[in-house]
Amino acid sequence: MSKTLETNRLVLRPYAQADVEHVATDIFGDPSVAVMLAHDARRPENAHAFAEKWLSIMTMGDGRTINEAGGAGLYAMYFREDPTQFFGIGGTWMELVDGRWHGELFYASARRWHGRGLMGEAVDAIAERLWAIPNIGQIYGVYWDGINPASGKLLARAGLRPAERCAVLHEYSVEKCRLIHDFDIWRLAEAPLQTKAAVAAQSACRAGAFVAEGVLPKAGALSALEAAHGDALPAAALERFNWALAHPGMARLEKNPG
Repeated sequence: MSKTLETNRLVLRPYAQADVEHVATDIFGDPSVAVMLAHDARRPENAHAFAEKWLSIMTMGDGRTINEAGGAGLYAMYFREDPTQFFGIGGTWMELVDGRWHGELFYASARRWHGRGLMGEAVDAIAERLWAIPNIGQIYGVYWDGINPASGKLLARAGLRPAERCAVLHEYSVEKCRLIHDFDIWRLAEAPLQTKAAVAAQSACRAGAFVAEGVLPKAGALSALEAAHGDALPAAALERFNWALAHPGMARLEKNPG
């Protein structure tokens, strides 16, 4: 089976060293994209290290990549008409457990290509590859449904179905959650006026999720948000904060074998 996937407009090839610079620049180097990932992207010099780390995660203990071992790992996506034009990244973090491939599906694209339906094509191709693996196990995806509901539609498109909500602390350590919060506060403080309300709503939603699980104190989280915003939080941001308190965790979808 070919390790390269194709759609009408895209070519997806296993993530390699040649793709690291694109991922560092367009994914980790853009805070508006990195906000949907679990990384503190405040320092541009860290972007390359994050992209390199993804490459190392795709290699198994015997030196083979997940794709070489028969799974469906991470793919770098480019345009068919211009193979040098980077679109995004996507695939699964997979483990071979008791003879079955289990993994988490995720994706991210360069901001300039958002809203064009391209990621739907990519997810279709990745899903087709996944479900063709004879020894496929459980595939799941988690996402911040209070921030990015569109991600749930893509996971459903891949064949995953709603499951019980996933605790944030099941996915990330307390330290990682606090780093994500620090990144959100920094991003809110740096946001230009025209996007500040939207960034405030995103930041407040995640802060509420962290408060709900005891990662942050409520008063301290609200105080930090207001300081970064430079004024009282907009009503929409407070609504997102309270929504997250009432709906702890992240949304989870999954598909099990059989």
